[in-house]
Amino acid sequence: MRFFTKIERQVAIDNLERQAFEQIQSQETMLFNDWIESNVLLHSFFVLNSYHDYTDRGMLLQNALLPKFREYTANFFPDFLPNQDTFWVDFKGYISYLPLTSNQKSKEIQPKIASKLRVRNEIENPVLMKESNTFEQAVYTFMNDEKILCYGSFPAEWGTIKLEFIEQSLNLLSHQHCTRNIAGFILKKLRLLNPHKEAAEVIENTWKVYQSGSANKQENSFLERAKLRKGIVFVALLSFVALFIGLGNKLFSDDEISLLPKRYSSLVYFTVQQRKSIAAILSKDKDTNVNSSVYTNNGGQAFTIRETFENLAAEALYASLTSSLSQQYFNPNFNQDSTTQNKKVNNTKDITSNTIGELVKVKNSSDYCVLMIAFIESPQAPLWTGAFEPKEKNNIRLAQGMKLLFLPGKGFNGRPSLPFNEWDFNYDQGLENIYEYSGTKSSALVFHGKWGEEFNFADPYQYFVKK
Repeated sequence: MRFFTKIERQVAIDNLERQAFEQIQSQETMLFNDWIESNVLLHSFFVLNSYHDYTDRGMLLQNALLPKFREYTANFFPDFLPNQDTFWVDFKGYISYLPLTSNQKSKEIQPKIASKLRVRNEIENPVLMKESNTFEQAVYTFMNDEKILCYGSFPAEWGTIKLEFIEQSLNLLSHQHCTRNIAGFILKKLRLLNPHKEAAEVIENTWKVYQSGSANKQENSFLERAKLRKGIVFVALLSFVALFIGLGNKLFSDDEISLLPKRYSSLVYFTVQQRKSIAAILSKDKDTNVNSSVYTNNGGQAFTIRETFENLAAEALYASLTSSLSQQYFNPNFNQDSTTQNKKVNNTKDITSNTIGELVKVKNSSDYCVLMIAFIESPQAPLWTGAFEPKEKNNIRLAQGMKLLFLPGKGFNGRPSLPFNEWDFNYDQGLENIYEYSGTKSSALVFHGKWGEEFNFADPYQYFVKK
């Protein structure tokens, strides 16, 4: 099954693939479809099958709905169809999207990926090179930077593929044209792969043998170089034999052993208990409070999932702000003449008109116009916003327990997508920082920061607590 855009679904085309896609649609997936179609990178990957490196500008990896989104994309996550001239660049881009699909899907596509990499590595493998200069050049190609970055960022489910490459690379140390310098180059590259602990120890032990033989800067004789090469190869291969014998039964289930390619050695990175723990975390219901929970994506990167706001208006505004910011990074569309005298976001309430809560005296001593967003966590509660211009002083009231965001910029326009005509890194940072007001008496809030420098605020009573 593939992903169908909104326009494609409006066209009267009826086939099995289209029917299957329609069967998995719901109110929730309508939101996910909008995420894909409104994000340049996601649209390019899921619709056009292009492999630009994914960057999480819209903070999708921090969204509380990420687990459900990953389950949804598993239905149509595309196969890897590279351009052979840019194979490793394409592959690096492809695997950057793995955090956006389920662990199970990642495991399902592993055999196809393993097959493609196996064929590619066989083509590039320098082992058949008979001349020293062609062997050396082939090694540099075989261990190219893009490939090393790819293997180094593999998810745990792909540990067997990584170990195959390590074994192939160590076998090159036994080649008749493998000099001391080439051996050092290979080992340095392998040390960047973040392999399983035991595999890393094999590489490190081999590296120590290499260093002990390369301490003398003078050029060794052919016999000495041959002895060094044999010593390195002996340690590497002996270590790998011990590694497979010692870890094979411990890390593989019977089912996993039956799936291994017969001509290649393999390892699984996570123990059964670790996999169960990760599965338990990722299967948590979206309504669970996960505001401070640390998750791990398929690439091993840690991230924090943001809790969905209960206030419906606040959640809608926040989604609009983050999505629009993501779009601007890739399709800048500035309108410097568009400003408003109305100092609030459209379709929200003016924060200066709120009469509930404690008095807060606001002073803007920064070069930024500061948009304040405030709300109580209740589905139908009002959403309050207000823009405070540089040098402005004003009084507002905030209720205890209110959530707040402070977004700095220039040229306030009131739009719920991008409320400023100009912004910098402080605006991005403001979207990531959510505060809760705990005031019990009158207080003050002062904004500071020169344009282009760090924006911050002074809160004498420490009533604004970062969540």
